[in-house]
Amino acid sequence: MTLIEVTSEAKFLPEFPLKIFRKAGIALCAEPASFLSGALPTNNEAGCMNLLVVEKHDGEGIFPLFPKGTAVNDVNVCDESSHWLSCVIYGHETYIPDIYAVDGVLTQDYNPTELVVEKEQIVTLISIVFEWVYVKDGNGREGWLPASKVISL
Repeated sequence: MTLIEVTSEAKFLPEFPLKIFRKAGIALCAEPASFLSGALPTNNEAGCMNLLVVEKHDGEGIFPLFPKGTAVNDVNVCDESSHWLSCVIYGHETYIPDIYAVDGVLTQDYNPTELVVEKEQIVTLISIVFEWVYVKDGNGREGWLPASKVISL
């Protein structure tokens, strides 16, 4: 994932300013502007937030990575999640954030795979898109989880 620009410096705690990076208007993993050794142990070494899974999630299968520019077909508003669309991409029925498609085409690379996780598993936050989070588990697998199934440490 390529970080494009530093858009602001947020101060979640006065002594720990974080630079917030954005790509396509979505806040990504924050990079620490200045960490003291051993500070904020709930963050990993890369400065990304770790999350605790509070409810098991099984997902809906593994999908391929769909490249930017791929056609998005049969688009409908998703009733269960605001700002999400149900659609068909390369014959796969799936969901996408509404900001990831313009005029029936993906605006960025996208993998709709939902991560399979167990309760009390720790995952690393990569991005937040509306009420879903894109995370990485301890084995390097990436995928989506409902934000309601995780809490920050």
